[in-house]
Amino acid sequence: MTKKLISGVHHTCLKCKDEKAFKKAVDFYKNLLGFEVFKDFDFNGKPAIMLKCGDGIIEIFSDAGVDLPTGIIQHFALKTEDADACAKAIKDAGYKVTLEPQDLVLADKKAPFPVRVAFCIGPVGEIIELFCERLI
Repeated sequence: MTKKLISGVHHTCLKCKDEKAFKKAVDFYKNLLGFEVFKDFDFNGKPAIMLKCGDGIIEIFSDAGVDLPTGIIQHFALKTEDADACAKAIKDAGYKVTLEPQDLVLADKKAPFPVRVAFCIGPVGEIIELFCERLI
């Protein structure tokens, strides 16, 4: 048996243009969505932070210097028990919800996988999926 080299995903990184965008991103994830500060540090003399929610971490840097385009990673999904409440809070805070909450059944090969999802655009242009697993 091959040794398991990876035990999970540690974090997702957001690279902000400057400290103003950094503060907006930190406010969104910490104050609006309730992530907790895991590590607060400087990187290359600029503020950086890791915010934790459950087993997930979002790392945010403030040193990009320019707005970065969306790269090869399409989106990241945040686990929630209430996609509707999350989408409402995000919309009420002035952010764009690009897909209102909807129920889907993913056609898993073993058994149907019902979910409720929504999509929004975060404070520095990141695409966020709000993902709620549902019971049959």
